[in-house]
Amino acid sequence: VRRTRRSPARKADQDGADMGALPYVSDQTTALHGKIFANLTIPAGTHSVPGDLIVAKGVKLTISPGATLNFATNDDMQGGSNTGQTELVVESTGTLSAVGTDTSGITLKAASGGWYGIRLLSGSSASFDYVTLRDGHYGIWSYGSFTFKNGLVRDTTYAGIRASGSSGVATIANNQLLSNDRYAMMLQGGNMDVHHNELRGNCQAVNAEAVYISSGTVGFDHNTVAHNASCTYGVRISSASSSYKLTNNIVASNGTYGVYNGSGTQSIQNNLIWGHSTNYYRVSSSAMVVYNPLFVSTTNFRLTHRSPARKADQNGADMGALPYVSDQTTA
Repeated sequence: VRRTRRSPARKADQDGADMGALPYVSDQTTALHGKIFANLTIPAGTHSVPGDLIVAKGVKLTISPGATLNFATNDDMQGGSNTGQTELVVESTGTLSAVGTDTSGITLKAASGGWYGIRLLSGSSASFDYVTLRDGHYGIWSYGSFTFKNGLVRDTTYAGIRASGSSGVATIANNQLLSNDRYAMMLQGGNMDVHHNELRGNCQAVNAEAVYISSGTVGFDHNTVAHNASCTYGVRISSASSSYKLTNNIVASNGTYGVYNGSGTQSIQNNLIWGHSTNYYRVSSSAMVVYNPLFVSTTNFRLTHRSPARKADQNGADMGALPYVSDQTTA
């Protein structure tokens, strides 16, 4: 019963030593689970994660391009936020780096069924580039700071990306968020720069929304929130705030409301909002466009050559995440 290398009982007593009668000596943890106390790089290839994987304070976990992590549905560590599902947790001052390339991405998913997802605790940091997250309760739930770029988050049972807490800084850019059950994005605190993302096919739950904004400083710019037909709201704002800047977005064909504000009057600028029972509610807008955006298709959101979203942003460029390239309007 000596502690192995990744035992969460290590360095956890009142004085920072090991708990229990028999401390860690040199015995290795044989599987990719437990608490990481020294910098670790996971190489390319497929790796099984049978239980929670925890990045300790001051430690860096690097996931290499070409790596796939398959998280078990049942958590053999039986701890964390969900004792039944596996999690990847980064503690305060811990760091996660998952930086792939356009030809060698990184995937974190369930081996079968589902897993809980990534939790970034307050004071932690993470960088994601060319990463696919799928099958979790969350893709990411963060109280820390992170960048998530050029990625894909899909098939979560609650929220694709949830940014919470007051001190985190998040950049979420050039991603796809697809088929997430309750929310694609929850923006709930900190300083958030959210731009050039495509949100499509989200919402299966009742009264779900593609985007929920409730606190923090939010720049929401050049995103396309469209064809989330089961979402009651395309973008829902809990209460108006001058700290929310919604500019140059396309919000189209999302169910009942396009942009909904719960109280007060939210000011937005240069957005195309179209194709809802109520396109906007408690919203004051300048330079709004209320026309069919004329995408290539319901699954390809590039603009065609006669789209009214072309040359309509604040600087005379195209609105939304995917500008016109060469596709022709067919009618």
